[in-house]
Amino acid sequence: KTVRSLNGCRVADHILSLVPDAERFRETLRLVKLWAKRRGIYSNVLGFFGGITWAILVARVCQLYPYYTTSALAKRFFRVYERWNWKNPVNLCPIREMSNVAGLMAFKVWNPKQYPQDRLHLMPVVTPAFPSMNSTHNVSETTRRIILEEFGRACKLVEQVEQAQAEWVDLYRSLPFFSMHRHYLHIEVLAKSPHVFTKWIGWVESKLRHLVRHLERIPTLQVRPWPNYIEFEDADWPHAAAAFVGLTVAKRTGPQTHVGNTVDLRQPVTQFVEIINSWQEKRDLDGQCEMRVKDVARRDLPDYAPEDGPKPRKRKARTPAEREQEAAAAAADAITAEAEAEATERTPIVPRPEKAPSSASAAGAVPPGSA
Repeated sequence: KTVRSLNGCRVADHILSLVPDAERFRETLRLVKLWAKRRGIYSNVLGFFGGITWAILVARVCQLYPYYTTSALAKRFFRVYERWNWKNPVNLCPIREMSNVAGLMAFKVWNPKQYPQDRLHLMPVVTPAFPSMNSTHNVSETTRRIILEEFGRACKLVEQVEQAQAEWVDLYRSLPFFSMHRHYLHIEVLAKSPHVFTKWIGWVESKLRHLVRHLERIPTLQVRPWPNYIEFEDADWPHAAAAFVGLTVAKRTGPQTHVGNTVDLRQPVTQFVEIINSWQEKRDLDGQCEMRVKDVARRDLPDYAPEDGPKPRKRKARTPAEREQEAAAAAADAITAEAEAEATERTPIVPRPEKAPSSASAAGAVPPGSA
């Protein structure tokens, strides 16, 4: 347990020691993390890539191209992983086995040849420090598809930037999540006090990937979870936040076309609700927290859902010098934005003052349609 508790800082130190230029690595990582956050694929708990995974991916590109500039590394990053064969793990160094070292024999090291469950990992990215672990074990078929689609989009835009057919700002454009689906699963997490809310939303967030796994089993349904929670005001609950999952129903083909493009969400949502209600502290906090799940059409999204901006206008051609200047400016903006985001993350969140408790009784998690 002692080794695992120190694994985070040990992995960070190993990564910095394994890259040829630490400063270029940091700058490229800031660019990549900004892109991942704006495209909605930055969340380890939801099944996307987390911070340590993005760091390892960037470090590997820095190892492969040690003399590239920051902008060149960013371009190469998307090309490398758009073409990567994910049957092979991303490693920064050989995996070390300590099975013969006294005191370290009990630590499991990621090894698909020895452990069958390790063979099921879809996009393995292995940490460099002992004991080496796969940092992407939460990735599902759905999140894998989304990540690969985003790599493909970024790779295509990078090529267009080089041909003066696009700009760097197009690459870092935020995902228009709330206008790209016709239907959404709307999940509201509610609590009476900040202490309960912190524990409750943490539990729901940790289990949301199970909902995605249940939904992806429906053949005609494509799912896209959104990793950012949105806080909102509720008359009965002082602390409230919402999560959204985008739903796209494929058109039916063949003899059953007349049936219509409908899917039954009751079973996967009910299974998710059962998982949420299995929380050990739920009984002790009865009436202090609640979760609501419902299916909403795009036109019925709540007012607090962000409105996506207008479509990007066409850009005029740029000279090579202007493109290089634009890349440098984009890198500087990304570094500034990432620094501000890191400063915000380090700032403690002060909960809103509690409102007077409502006389309405709180219910447990409910299936869609009943809230």
